[in-house]
Amino acid sequence: MRWQNLGLAVLAVLTAALVWWTFRSAQEPVSEPMVGTTDGAAGTQGAAPQNGQGADEVGETTSATEEPTVDEQESPLAAAAEILASGDPVVVAALGDSTGNQTWEWPYLWAGQLGQGRDVTVHFWDSDGQAGYFAPEAISTDTGGDEGAVDLWIGHQPGAGAAYPAERLDTLVPEDPDLVILNYGHNDPAGEVGASYELTLTALRERFGDDLPILVTLQNPQVEDSDPDVREEIRAFAGRHDLGIIDVADAFLDQEDPDALLGDDVHPDEAGQQLWAETVATSLSAP
Repeated sequence: MRWQNLGLAVLAVLTAALVWWTFRSAQEPVSEPMVGTTDGAAGTQGAAPQNGQGADEVGETTSATEEPTVDEQESPLAAAAEILASGDPVVVAALGDSTGNQTWEWPYLWAGQLGQGRDVTVHFWDSDGQAGYFAPEAISTDTGGDEGAVDLWIGHQPGAGAAYPAERLDTLVPEDPDLVILNYGHNDPAGEVGASYELTLTALRERFGDDLPILVTLQNPQVEDSDPDVREEIRAFAGRHDLGIIDVADAFLDQEDPDALLGDDVHPDEAGQQLWAETVATSLSAP
């Protein structure tokens, strides 16, 4: 009986211990794993969508916080065309070399096209004295059109390179222009033409501000297209500064025989100048 009583006592102790342990475990909170933690802090990555949102709705919410796509800026040619078509008086400075200093060459021909429906006055550079312009000439007056008048300063100097205007802006551009067209290249060698254009661009920006619209022409190809490297250097210059390009060279190269439009190895003849003027007019026509 002694051993039997001892066994009952031990069994009673074990039973009491088991009951105590079961009760203690039931009181402790159940630990759940953390989801999507980074750097030791609890995150929400991988968590199910809340408030009834599905996966698509969550994606839409995220994309709504992204910055809106910025539309492409208006092209420099389109901006120049809008200036000409604004209905306001416009001052244009066309600066260049001997491809534009005669009345049968493209600046004067283009002025005649502009004069169909608006008043146009041209000012020819005195290439002999190189100290100013001749008396202005009215191309068209009393047209009755809705467009504003155009003052076209044709500052073309034979033999001039792209750096020519840099030290002469006071006389070459006597009025604040709304638009400048630079027409150089035939008198500048490859490897130097870009730097020459940089000098003139810097002078124009310092004088008239960074917002002045400036265009460059890619001049006609010389005989047998002997100067493509010059044109590509000018194209690269214009691209660096986001300047508009009037691609006269491409218009010539699209012809069956570009050399047939030359009066010598460099200068366009009358048919070539007419093509040049049409190319400028088309490039600067409002859509």
